Amino acid sequence: MINGIKRYFGMLPIRFSSALIATIVVAILTGLQTYLLLSVKSDPESVANLDQAVYIFPILNNSVWLALSPLLFQLLLKANKVTDVVRRNAAYAVLGIAITLAHEILGLFIYNGGCYTAYVLDFAGQFQLDVKSGVLGLSKTFVEYWVISFLLIHFHSKKKLRKAKLRNVQLEAHLVKAQMSALKNQLHPHFLFNSFNTISALMEEDIPLAQRMIAKLGLLLRKILKDGDIQMITLEDEVDLAKLYLEVEQIRFKGRLVTRFAIDAKVKHVLVPTLLLQPAVENAVKHGFYNKIGECEIAIKAYENEESVIIEVQDNGEGKKNDAGFSFGIGLSNINQRLAASYGEGYELNVNSKSATSGFIVEIRISKKTLENENISSPS
Repeated sequence: MINGIKRYFGMLPIRFSSALIATIVVAILTGLQTYLLLSVKSDPESVANLDQAVYIFPILNNSVWLALSPLLFQLLLKANKVTDVVRRNAAYAVLGIAITLAHEILGLFIYNGGCYTAYVLDFAGQFQLDVKSGVLGLSKTFVEYWVISFLLIHFHSKKKLRKAKLRNVQLEAHLVKAQMSALKNQLHPHFLFNSFNTISALMEEDIPLAQRMIAKLGLLLRKILKDGDIQMITLEDEVDLAKLYLEVEQIRFKGRLVTRFAIDAKVKHVLVPTLLLQPAVENAVKHGFYNKIGECEIAIKAYENEESVIIEVQDNGEGKKNDAGFSFGIGLSNINQRLAASYGEGYELNVNSKSATSGFIVEIRISKKTLENENISSPS
């Protein structure tokens, strides 16, 4: 029984609790309006005898509408499926007449124990047969039908719109996840290819060193694979991954590679795509230090200003060899695409080089407004 009632009122486009509250509020307002109207037209002693008109009738009227609303809503949905405009409007009108009569009959049946005659309350508190009052009552109920129908369709449309928006957001989220997975999968072979090339070169020069590098690489791969399909990690964890990779490269450089890290505590919990820094660090090692003999330095910084969270990967390698326009390679293109998938237009990716000896600076700026709007942060 209870489950059946829940299912019945569950057909409404709004919660039953909201419909119940609306019913009570309208009943109170209607009763207050009637009381004020009768107070003007009658003496206080007569008004005291009209409790039924002030309290019982509004409650009864609105309670019957609440009871009929789920049925009315389902019938409205069926009428709305009629493609022809004239026939659809005719269906609404016929439905209105039927629901109006049902409302009046049900209300009178409840109050008068089955008497289906229209009554009016005189000022002495007595019920009398009144055809004029019955017609006016039906007219009032017919207007109420149209108001309630409009509200039901309105809330139904809003509910459909919310569902459509939610579905679109979910589809976009799945699409972004698929894009991020594809880009991440593109990155893994590139990273492994570079690492195994390094190990292969070391095997001919220093086998123990190559073995140490394999051990470090194993730790790095376990950490990467442990996260599985996780697309976003904290900046702090991302920097830790970069540190592990650079530890592997420090073995190859035999002490010539110096690393520096300056991560502001305020930004370490910002979420970034997994392995975001990897291509920038690999580019510095592979291209920036290709012909460099002296000390090689890579600095990773992260801080914030009023508008953005800023991440920098800077090296002291070769820098730009000429004034020709710089074009992104596979690694930096990967960074750009993953930033776009994660933050939309709320980011900037800049690559700068002041001279042929100053090295490159890969700068990522992520808008704070984007981080706040998308809730892209992790609890501190």
